[in-house]
Amino acid sequence: MNSTVKRIEQALGDETLTINEIILKLKNQEKRTTSFTTYQLANLLRRKQFEKVGFCKASKQALWRNKNGI
Repeated sequence: MNSTVKRIEQALGDETLTINEIILKLKNQEKRTTSFTTYQLANLLRRKQFEKVGFCKASKQALWRNKNGI
């Protein structure tokens, strides 16, 4: 699970992204075919490394970022 969190941290970087944007970044940057559902990813984002910073009305999703940044 630690490697999964690190992959999400790298995908987020210092950006603020929605869950769908994070999923797309993970799919584009990895050679693995591991994909997450939005529910699985949302559960991982609830860890203390990440924080919800807002809401995107256009996509109707929460915006997430790294707490510490990279």
